Amino acid sequence: MAGIQAELQSTTIDFVQGLGDLMLFNRLDDHTEKLYRLKTDELKLQRKQALIQRLHEPLIGLLMNSAVLALLWTLTPQVSNGTVDGIYTAVIIIAVMASFEAFLPLPDATHHLETSATAGKRLFEIIDTKPAVPFPHNPERFPDDHSIKFENLSFTYPQTFAPTLSSLSLQIEEGEKVAIIGPSGAGKSTITGLLLRFWEPSQGDICIGDRSIRNLDPETIRKNIGIVSQKTYLFSTSIRENLLLAKPDADDKELKNSLTYAGLSSFTTKLDQWVGQHGMKLSGGERQRMAIARMLLQDAPIIVLDEATANLDTVTEKSVIQSILGLCNKQPAKTLLVITHRLRDMAQFDKIVVLEKGCIVEQGAHHELLKKNGLYASMWSLQHRQTPPELLTDT
Repeated sequence: MAGIQAELQSTTIDFVQGLGDLMLFNRLDDHTEKLYRLKTDELKLQRKQALIQRLHEPLIGLLMNSAVLALLWTLTPQVSNGTVDGIYTAVIIIAVMASFEAFLPLPDATHHLETSATAGKRLFEIIDTKPAVPFPHNPERFPDDHSIKFENLSFTYPQTFAPTLSSLSLQIEEGEKVAIIGPSGAGKSTITGLLLRFWEPSQGDICIGDRSIRNLDPETIRKNIGIVSQKTYLFSTSIRENLLLAKPDADDKELKNSLTYAGLSSFTTKLDQWVGQHGMKLSGGERQRMAIARMLLQDAPIIVLDEATANLDTVTEKSVIQSILGLCNKQPAKTLLVITHRLRDMAQFDKIVVLEKGCIVEQGAHHELLKKNGLYASMWSLQHRQTPPELLTDT
C-alpha cells in the first residue's frame, strides 16, 4: 500500500506541474490512464483492508464465544463434582475473554506497521547517508583576504567515470572581476558547487585567501559568498519574506534598494505581495531578478553569478550586469565570479577564463582573447553577428 501511495503522489505532482507539456505533446490521456490505474490499485488494496477489518471483530467474537462455551462444557462436570470451585471457573472464563481483546487492534496495527516501516526505512537511509563534504573539527576563521585560488582541481561526479574538471588551476585576486565561459558541459557550474562545499574535489584544493576551504566552516563559506544560479526557488510567501532570507534584520529601505538594483523598482511598493507557489505569480525574469535582489541584500564579499541572467531579456540583462559591476567597484571592492555562456559586456571583466571539457583552454582580457582567434573569438563572433551596435561594449 505504501509503495502504491508514494507512486500515486509522485505521478500526481508530475501531472499537475507538467500539465502544459502533456497537453502540448498530446500525452494527457496516457498520463490520466496511469493515474487512473494507480488509483484503482490503491482502491483495491483499501477494499481488502476494509474487508479484513470488518471481518476481524466478528471473527474474534466468534472465537471468544466458542472458547467460553468449550470451557463451560469442560468445567461444568468438574464444578458439579466439586473438583473445581465455581469462583475459579468465573475467573478462568473472564481471563480467556480478556485475552481475546489483545487481538482486536491487530488489523490497524498491521496497517500502521507497514506505513511506519516504509517511513522508517527512508528516514534511516537519510540518517545513514555519509555527508558529501566532511566538516572540519576545528574550523578556521574566514579570511579577510577574499582572493580565490584553484590548485590542480579535478572532480568526477559519483557513479560516473569521465572527469568533469581536470587539473584546473586559476588565481582570482581580491576585488577582481572574472568571467568563466565555455560550451555546455564544460564544467562551469561544477566550479560553483565545489567552491560552496557542496562536493569534495577528487584532487587538488580551493583556497580563499591563504586558507583551504577544507578548513573553513561550510556555513561560513556560504554566508560570505553571494550566489545566484539559473534555477531560482522562491518560497510561497511575500516578496518581503523571500528577501529577508538573505538578511533577516534588513529594513524596508535596504529591501527597496536591492530590488531597484535588480531592476524591480516596481516591486518596492509591493513588499507584502504574495509571490505564489514557487513564485508562480511572477514571470521567469522577475523570479530571477528576485534572486539577484536577495543576493545583493546579502552583501557578501564574494559574488558568484551562475547563469544568473539566462532568463532575462537583453536590455534587462545589460542593466542588471551594469548595476552589479558598479556595486563590485565600490569600496571595499567585491570579488566577482560570473559563469555564463552569453558574452555580454565582456570588456568590463578583468579576466576571462574559457573552459572546454573541464580544462582551461584560454584566459586573458577580452581584447587579448579576440586577437588569439581561438574558442573565445569563435563564440564571440557567433553571438554578435546580428547584435545591434548600441548593445555592444567597446571591444
